[in-house]
Amino acid sequence: MGLDYYKILGVDKGASAEDVKKAYRNQARKWHPDKHPNDKDFAEEKFKEIAEAYDVLSDQQKRQIYDVYGEGGGDSPFSASSSSRFGGGPGHQDNSDDDVMWESGAAADSNPFASAFGGMGGMSGGMGQQQQQQQQQQQQHPFFNSAAQQRKRPSSSGSHSSTSSGWGTQRQQQQQQQQEVELRLSLEELYKGATKKLKVSRQVFEAATGRAVQQAAQEVLEVAVKPGWKEGTRITFAGKGDELAPGGPSADLVFIVKQKPHAKFTRDGNDLTTAVTLPLVTALTGGSVTVPLLDGRSIVVPVVAPVTPGSTKVVAGEGMPISKKPGTKGDLHVKFDVNMRVKLSQQQKEQLRSILPEQ
Repeated sequence: MGLDYYKILGVDKGASAEDVKKAYRNQARKWHPDKHPNDKDFAEEKFKEIAEAYDVLSDQQKRQIYDVYGEGGGDSPFSASSSSRFGGGPGHQDNSDDDVMWESGAAADSNPFASAFGGMGGMSGGMGQQQQQQQQQQQQHPFFNSAAQQRKRPSSSGSHSSTSSGWGTQRQQQQQQQQEVELRLSLEELYKGATKKLKVSRQVFEAATGRAVQQAAQEVLEVAVKPGWKEGTRITFAGKGDELAPGGPSADLVFIVKQKPHAKFTRDGNDLTTAVTLPLVTALTGGSVTVPLLDGRSIVVPVVAPVTPGSTKVVAGEGMPISKKPGTKGDLHVKFDVNMRVKLSQQQKEQLRSILPEQ
């Protein structure tokens, strides 16, 4: 028997799209693996089933196909015995520390779940041709009115089929249903957190003619950046991309965090590295140095002599915030350079020779 997607989400077959969305959020919140540390494998499996159910029932075409085939008949493209599950089926893909699902009208922190749910590819014949036309229209019409550049997922190198009519791969369908946009953030924004408001324009189809047109920016999407987010973090707005077909569903709009280069700090995971230049006298005799931080604070770092140029001192707990562990931070690595450009008189040089050992 295949999975009963309605039962998994706890809705009946007449449930509206909004009911399906609400049920998905509730079930995903309940079975998120982070909430079940003692039974994570079981929770992950449940979470994947919930994601798979939502992926099908939230898509009008796939839901219709699922309803026709029933709840997992032997010939169903959704059957557990069918190879159209594509090696495990759609589900949470944790490609970075934070994958966050954002629904329209939801509070910034109300739905901390990933949206990396693929789907079922198109059938050969009429439906396959329609999907090819949709993909061509998407490529010809930009949807995002911003300095950010739209990125398309790379095409799949192969496909798997479960019936003679030819089902496409999950990845191919996912490519059509998700549109990716780079969200460039400064290191300060990723350190302290920020709220980004982004105007979005999108492709829609005219009801009368079915012609694809570019809709002026009508909606402002708000992204609440959490302290500690990393490059590659994905923020998904369900159904906020281009319309995929006249009267049909819209693609998901996925923002992918890209960290801007910083003049003084580099980041490695949860750790930060910065360089400071010490006076020669401090390097030789010791002392302290003041290091400014990303949040505007400054800390005093003790210097133990002698200091070798290029050596590093680690300051625990002054790195990047760890988004999954609020209140904790990585480490700060302070790399020491030494200012060797010192002009000495002949007398001072003689004094140094008498003080410093030759070896």
